[in-house]
Amino acid sequence: MSITRTLILVAAGALLVSASPVSAAEGPVAHWKLAEDGRDSSGNGHHAINHGVRFGGDRAATFNGVDSWLEIPAAKSLQLGTDEFSIVAWIHTAAELDDVLGDVMACYDPAT
Repeated sequence: MSITRTLILVAAGALLVSASPVSAAEGPVAHWKLAEDGRDSSGNGHHAINHGVRFGGDRAATFNGVDSWLEIPAAKSLQLGTDEFSIVAWIHTAAELDDVLGDVMACYDPAT
């Protein structure tokens, strides 16, 4: 199976993706706690591929701000379409920054 789309997570903390319509009983499409690893705790198997992110310490993922990121392989359930959906991320940065903040989430499709 060829993967043509990739969801990229580049934020520290937790990220929750919930596509509409999903009832509260069904739960989120994906949930990455990012405390100890990049595994999806929703039970849907959308585990992240780690590209230099450190886990542990204060129970949060640490991104180096240059070339660390988490890759989520494409899946039909992550194709959120054009209807309403929610994405939640908790992010901590230094009090003073010497650069602009990057993407929190991006979906890259090389065909488009």
